[in-house]
Amino acid sequence: MAMSCAKPPAGCKRWTLTLLADAMVKLTDHDRLSGETVRRRLAENDLKPWRRDMWCIPRVDGEYVARMEDVLDLYAEAPDPERPLVCSHGD
Repeated sequence: MAMSCAKPPAGCKRWTLTLLADAMVKLTDHDRLSGETVRRRLAENDLKPWRRDMWCIPRVDGEYVARMEDVLDLYAEAPDPERPLVCSHGD
């Protein structure tokens, strides 16, 4: 699953089912893996590597953790009608 969120191999614009299957064969003891098997595993986890707007965290570093903690702290606060929480979906 993590591989589908990583950069595709050099010379490729995006991951395909065949590329993912071939990469998994190299990393495992499998002799071969079908694109259909990869498709099912991606679907089970609602991953869509062919889309640009998928949710993937490229790396977890100090800045990411600090920002994550800020967001979690905000949502842990009790609701305040004087300070409503407004969420925005970025484009």
